[in-house]
Amino acid sequence: MAPGRYALLLSLPPEYPFRPPTLRFVTPIYHPNVTNDALGNVCLGILKPDQWKPATRIVAVLQAVAALLLEPQPDDPLEEGIADEFRNDRAAWTANVKAHVQRYAMAEPVFPDED
Repeated sequence: MAPGRYALLLSLPPEYPFRPPTLRFVTPIYHPNVTNDALGNVCLGILKPDQWKPATRIVAVLQAVAALLLEPQPDDPLEEGIADEFRNDRAAWTANVKAHVQRYAMAEPVFPDED
């Protein structure tokens, strides 16, 4: 993964820690496990309701996101086309990641206004 600056939004539901937090990328990212849209949803096992454990610390969630960025999981994708490219044409995937970083992830991250 090319180095970039990514804004993430982590929200804790009222039922936290008994329900997992929600996490999304505000900065667009070219990754098989993150939706390539304005939602920026993340496919992360420990955040799935059936896998969430109330004892899981937020730092562990952030570490899992960092690990996912370094090691995409193309067999559990949210973006099938990007996952296929990752599996079958790593050079094209790397070029697309670098282009996405240059376009979206070089400036200071911008967070949306709080509602």
